[in-house]
Amino acid sequence: MVVQKRIADYLVRERKKPTAIADDAGIKRDRFSNLMNCKTELRADELEKICIALGTSPIEFVCPKTKE
Repeated sequence: MVVQKRIADYLVRERKKPTAIADDAGIKRDRFSNLMNCKTELRADELEKICIALGTSPIEFVCPKTKE
């Protein structure tokens, strides 16, 4: 599973609004939408910004503990 899909699943599970996370991360909403829908590649700097906005570590999405 790609990192973007894990983040999108996390947003749903934690009931986070994608627009609020995009704004907090400083990523344009249309770009964020494309990222979450796996229409474009996620850059490392974007992952860092998203994780800061979520208050979590990139490890949670890159190396999850559970099997997929």
